Amino acid sequence: MTMRLPGGKRQLEAMKRALAQPFGGRLGETTVVSTSLHGVDGRRPGEVAIFLAHDAGQVFYGRRRRGEVVHMDVFHEVGAVSPRAVAQSVKEALAAHCSLSPREPSLLDLVDIQTALGGGRLTGSLTFGQKLSLRRAHAHHVHLALLWPVSAWDLLPLVTESAEEAIVRAGLELRKVEQVLAYGKEGDAPLDLSPYADASDSWIREARREEADPFSLALWLAEKAGGVEEALSLLQGDGRHRAAFPWLLQRWPLLFSWAEGGWEASDLGRTVRRLLLDRRDLIRRDLAGQRRSSFPSRPGRGSWGPRGRRRQVGPRVHGSWSGVAPAETFLGAWKKRPGKALPLQADDLQVVRRLQVPPLDWVILIDASASMAGSRMKAAKELVRHLVRKSRDRIAVASFQNREVTFHVPLTRHLGAVEKGLEELQPAGLTPLAQALAEARSYVERAGVSRPFLLLITDGIPTVSRGQRGPLEDALAEAEELGRRRIPFTCIGLEPNRSYLEELVRKGKGRLYALAELEKNALLAIARVEGQRVRRTFPLLFS
Repeated sequence: MTMRLPGGKRQLEAMKRALAQPFGGRLGETTVVSTSLHGVDGRRPGEVAIFLAHDAGQVFYGRRRRGEVVHMDVFHEVGAVSPRAVAQSVKEALAAHCSLSPREPSLLDLVDIQTALGGGRLTGSLTFGQKLSLRRAHAHHVHLALLWPVSAWDLLPLVTESAEEAIVRAGLELRKVEQVLAYGKEGDAPLDLSPYADASDSWIREARREEADPFSLALWLAEKAGGVEEALSLLQGDGRHRAAFPWLLQRWPLLFSWAEGGWEASDLGRTVRRLLLDRRDLIRRDLAGQRRSSFPSRPGRGSWGPRGRRRQVGPRVHGSWSGVAPAETFLGAWKKRPGKALPLQADDLQVVRRLQVPPLDWVILIDASASMAGSRMKAAKELVRHLVRKSRDRIAVASFQNREVTFHVPLTRHLGAVEKGLEELQPAGLTPLAQALAEARSYVERAGVSRPFLLLITDGIPTVSRGQRGPLEDALAEAEELGRRRIPFTCIGLEPNRSYLEELVRKGKGRLYALAELEKNALLAIARVEGQRVRRTFPLLFS
């Protein structure tokens, strides 16, 4: 089947009918548009094939309904076009034709771009899409994906024209698409899309309940918004928090979906709203507990058990004690004087001393290279949240990617500070492990940490050098320095990298856990075991 969509505004209805069937075709001379996947056969560069069996929204963004995402490719000669230049051109063209507020989510937020130089959300940083195979695949076209309602499809020719202008300004020639072929379900082979998988800041991805813990999300939202009622108003969209809405959409796009009338709560958003209503008292108590935990407790006060305190009873001697133990006092007197325990004598008195297991200061190093995107990064973040909520330990979180090491969370026990830091953690780029180990060691020494525990979570091996020896040797040297400073060190990695990681922890005098995959439950179990082990290496304190 060969199709051609008319360009310009004269026959927009014909174009929309072709997209909705769903088919697709050529828009103008250079652009192919459809709601399905399409691509170029390298042997016939003037021909573009549309694969109708593969919906673009379902494949790229995990959407459930077909026909929601418009897939556009604007073709040019082989070369590099800046995604920022394309984004600016599209913004200017749309701003001239419709009213778009920069402070509120709009059609602009629902456009993704990819070129040979990278991409991401049109209104984002456009620093994503750096995977080499992904950039190479876009060396001859500008890719756009748009989650726009049918009523906005009239603007698609305008998007094409503005992208073409950016390409021409980059000094590249536009390439005419000679023929568009559409293939139905019959004879379709599965498509290998692994070269296109990479980290992204897209807001087009649809909400899925299984991708987030609704209660943790409800708690985070209430803490971030300032209370349960404020969080409910965000999800109900009553307009009282319009200025705050963009940060929420950027942090948790899964809470919302775009409909003809604008943004509305998704299935996950409705679940979170229900939890805020049904469990508001529990969430309020949890928030109050977080606020109290940010202040130091007084010695000798507090509960015993889960928080790490042990109760020691014995005769009163010189030294600290926190109270009388009535049961032990009376039973001791009864054993010494059966039947004549009362009245008690001075040497019968048994007192309580509380032996406190000291909290740890965790420094968690998270590999934020591109391969950690998705479930791996989610599992690492869930581990951090769990440690903050379930222990008295302080947590610091740092990520390493490309040539940078960033401390997103300083040592703290406060869940709000942790959540704010985790928002910034986005996978992309390479793995500078040597630099990460050096920065972590420096942080421990600079912060004066007395009971440190360094936990490294990575799915690869070093790919960035710090000195002249190469990335692998540099990381081994930094690990050896950790061992000399006697900083407790545990690495969680993947089984295929076991050989190198074993050498790394041997140099650092640490421990290795090599997993088949970085999953939440496995990380929690390892952290629990290792936390107890490291805690035993420090002396106990009386309070």
